[in-house]
Amino acid sequence: MKCSDYRLMIGITKPKKNNFEAAEHLAILHQFNGCTENNRLKIPLLGPVTQFKAIGNCIGVENRGPTTPFITLKNNSVLNTFWLECDSFSFDCTRNYIYYNVNQSILQYDLLSSMLFEVEVIQKIAVNAISNLFPLTHLNDRYLLVKSILPNTYEIFDVKEHVSIKSIRLTPGYKLVHVGKLSMIFSNSWKILLVAFN
Repeated sequence: MKCSDYRLMIGITKPKKNNFEAAEHLAILHQFNGCTENNRLKIPLLGPVTQFKAIGNCIGVENRGPTTPFITLKNNSVLNTFWLECDSFSFDCTRNYIYYNVNQSILQYDLLSSMLFEVEVIQKIAVNAISNLFPLTHLNDRYLLVKSILPNTYEIFDVKEHVSIKSIRLTPGYKLVHVGKLSMIFSNSWKILLVAFN
């Protein structure tokens, strides 16, 4: 569940009643203001909700199914839904793009063009060996942190130049614990590793 001043997002899994039925997974959104019609959406999913990610005009529902729904508020009155086939995603800091990964590739969805002109613009920006299980994490409006399929390795990816600019290889046992605007923190049970940006 996630809540703000003007919306409530709930992920629900209804258990199966018998061996012949599959569990039912739903994402429910209540928009409290700025929406004059259809202020409640109930979206069936193919897997349980793992995380809601939201910016002012768009909500993405990460789930364990193969597709991800995105809900946008159109003309400040109607809630619309579109779907992307992806494993994980991240909104960019400018709120104009959605970066998502599928089949070990990073793609860029132009959210601004979609909302203003109702045109889908998708660009593949990297065909790279990345882990689909790790969420894409924005460092700022230009760089994205992705986990490589190599063990204990992360890549810092430049979304404008479409290249990996830095590889971070850690000793086994370290895990990513925090990503901020100025630094990343990795930790194991004894030490903390701080990577600062300049």
